[in-house]
Amino acid sequence: MRTLGAVGSVASVIGTIVAVAVIPGLGAWLYPLPLIVVLVLALVTSWMFFLISRRGPGQADQERLNRLLSTLPRQAIRRVREEDFSSAWDDDLTYPVTKYLYEHESVEDRFDNRALERRRKHLYEVADKFVHAEGANGFSHRTAHGSRYTGWAGMELEEDSEKCKTAEKRRVAIRSPAVEFVKAHDDLVSAAKHRRFKLEALAHETPRPTWREQPSHA
Repeated sequence: MRTLGAVGSVASVIGTIVAVAVIPGLGAWLYPLPLIVVLVLALVTSWMFFLISRRGPGQADQERLNRLLSTLPRQAIRRVREEDFSSAWDDDLTYPVTKYLYEHESVEDRFDNRALERRRKHLYEVADKFVHAEGANGFSHRTAHGSRYTGWAGMELEEDSEKCKTAEKRRVAIRSPAVEFVKAHDDLVSAAKHRRFKLEALAHETPRPTWREQPSHA
C-alpha cells in the first residue's frame, strides 16, 4: 500500500508534466493555481495511502488470530507436514485440527480483516476435509501409546499386492488433504505477517487430548 501511494503520486506528477509539454496552451492555463492544486492533491493522496498502510491490525482480530494459532501452533502443523501416512502415525495427530473445527466455528471467530477472513474460511474447509479423510482411511492399532495406520503393515503388504494397492490408495486419500491443510495454514500465517499481526501464538505447545497420558521423556 505504501509503495502504491508513492507510485500514484509520482505518476500524477509525471502525467501532469507530460500533458503540459504535449498539449499546446495547457501550461499557460495551469500556471500557477491549477498546477498547485494538482500537486497538492497528489501529495495528499500519497499521505492517505501512507497512513492507511501504517495503521496497525485491530485488537479483536489479533485476539482471534491468537486463539487460532494457539490451537494450531507451529509444532502441530510441522507434525502433519512431515507425516506421509505410509506407516503407523500417532492417533492424536489430528486432535489439534479437530479441536480447531469444534472450537472455532462461531461467528465471533471470523476476522474483520477481509484478507484474513478469506484465508480462515478456506483453512476451516480444508481442515474439515483432512479430518474426515484421516478418519475414513485410518484404522486404530493398539500399541502402548496408540497409533493409526491405513489397514495393513509389514509382511501383509509384501505378500498381497491388492492390499498394498488399497493401503496406498488410503494413504493418498489422507495425504492430499493434509498437504492442502498445511498450505492453507501457511497462507493464513503469511497474510497475517504481511499485515503486521503478532505471531507469538505459533510457539504454543501442541494441544493434546485430556484423556491421553503425557508420554514420558525419561
